[in-house]
This record gives sequence, structure tokens and C-alpha cells, in this order.
Amino acid sequence: MKYYAQIKNGVVVGVYSASNEVVSDDVIEIANDDLSLIGQLYDSENGFFTTVDREKASMLEVIKQQAKQRIESLAWKVERANERIALNIAGANAELLAVYAEREAIRQASNKAESDLNKKRSVNTVRAFTW
Repeated sequence: MKYYAQIKNGVVVGVYSASNEVVSDDVIEIANDDLSLIGQLYDSENGFFTTVDREKASMLEVIKQQAKQRIESLAWKVERANERIALNIAGANAELLAVYAEREAIRQASNKAESDLNKKRSVNTVRAFTW
């Protein structure tokens, strides 16, 4: 027995079994008759099934990693401002506060991006999302 998923516009619309090989442009062979595949997106380029929730989880990790990298990339500014404070250089406290504000702006943008991402309802809109 062979199992097949029928794909319409990139989405699994049915799962079937057949005793003979099925050859069709809108059907792919799968390992078993897993009905949970219905409604999932089939990524034909990479050969795997996905869901909106899986794509969102992946993109959320990307957002978090990018925010972390952006914040960490400002460490040199914090160090410089602290050195200037230690040397009692005028304006150094304001410089440090400005860097902290820059880091907070990154956090706020990341939080907004996560919220905006969670509003997406299709795999394609999740994949196209940028912040």
C-alpha cells in the first residue's frame, strides 16, 4: 500500500492510499496516511510540510536573535561612555543614557515585530515578514 497527499496551491487537501502507484502533478508520495497533514503547506522546493505555527515559531526565534545581536553590537558604546564617565568628561552621562535609549528602542521594536508577526494568518505572509 502506498500513501499520497494531494496538493492544491501548495496546501495539502487530502491524504489517500492506493495499491498502485499514482502519478499526478498534484500528488506526492508520503510515508503513511497521516491525516494531520491536511491543511499544511507543502514546501516543494525543500520537500517538507509546514504550518503557520511552525513558521511563526521559527520567525520569532529569528527576531529574538536579531534583537540580541543588535543590542550586543552597542556594547562598545556602553563601554566608551562608562570610560568617559570615569574620566569625568562632560556629557558622558548623557551619552550613556542615549545608548541605553537606543537599546530600549531595539527591544520595543522587537516586541512590536513579535506582536505583528503573531497577527499573520498564512505561511506566505509569515515568510515575507520583516522588521
